[in-house]
Amino acid sequence: GMASEARADWQRALEKINSQLAMPKASIDLYKQRAELLKELGMQDEYALQMLRYTIEKEKTLKTKRKDIAMGWEEGIKKGLEDNERQELDKIRTEIMGNPKYKIVGQCKQCHAVVDLNARLECPNNPKHQKISDIRPSLRET
Repeated sequence: GMASEARADWQRALEKINSQLAMPKASIDLYKQRAELLKELGMQDEYALQMLRYTIEKEKTLKTKRKDIAMGWEEGIKKGLEDNERQELDKIRTEIMGNPKYKIVGQCKQCHAVVDLNARLECPNNPKHQKISDIRPSLRET
């Protein structure tokens, strides 16, 4: 029977995370926390876009590239851990992008066009196109 108080608490938590995100060098994990709060508040579109943004930003922090080959056991362990994390991010994106309402767009420098990327953040015209910039989540026009 305290739904209004609970909603107010969620709102205050969201405001606190928003203020933390405004600070320089804010943690990327705050985007995920914000997305989860938006979901609790029933803001499904905002949740999906925020979660896609989190996965994009988190993947940028990984030091190895998707197609890199490890040269040695120590590097192999690091690459394996990052590949595992990358697969988790791909899984989240695939799940969200399963809804045709959501997409990720980017500028492919080799196609010279803005393209809808797949869940692995690859150009749909050719997965070998590596120069993709301005990657961002978006809603599809209906």
